[in-house]
Amino acid sequence: MAHDPAAHPHARNARPTHLRRTIAMARRRRRSAPPPPLGLGDRLADGVAALVGSWRFILVQSRLPALQMVGNAAAGGSAWRP
Repeated sequence: MAHDPAAHPHARNARPTHLRRTIAMARRRRRSAPPPPLGLGDRLADGVAALVGSWRFILVQSRLPALQMVGNAAAGGSAWRP
């Protein structure tokens, strides 16, 4: 039985698989199409992330409700409840 080097999947002359053809087609499409315009939410999220960083924003937004709960517990019956 002879060894056929073209049968190897990484050979230069190998017939492209369906996956390789699909990836190549997606790359060509991505290069030729202009990026879609950003919506208001995308621009706002980018601005917030640029200003405070995404992890810092998440941590601050997690602490605010915790502080409100502690404040409500300390205030007792006169606490502000949304």
